Amino acid sequence: DWSSDVCSSDLIYEALLCKKEKIDVCNAVGRVSAGYVYIYPPEIPIIVPGDLITNQMLKKIMEYKMSNLNIKGIDNEK
Repeated sequence: DWSSDVCSSDLIYEALLCKKEKIDVCNAVGRVSAGYVYIYPPEIPIIVPGDLITNQMLKKIMEYKMSNLNIKGIDNEK
């Protein structure tokens, strides 16, 4: 299971300051990101605060994970 911070704001500065809720990434579609998700190295953002998380974004993250890329900004327990 993966989890990520989400909130109810769609503006980056509000998303950084809003009350956050940690949820399973698989349930994040349709929610607004409260933090950054990026590939490291080279720290290229996939999701930034305020982004509406879509199925396409989640599929891309799963592809990167399956390719053994180092994804930061989500809790990887598996």
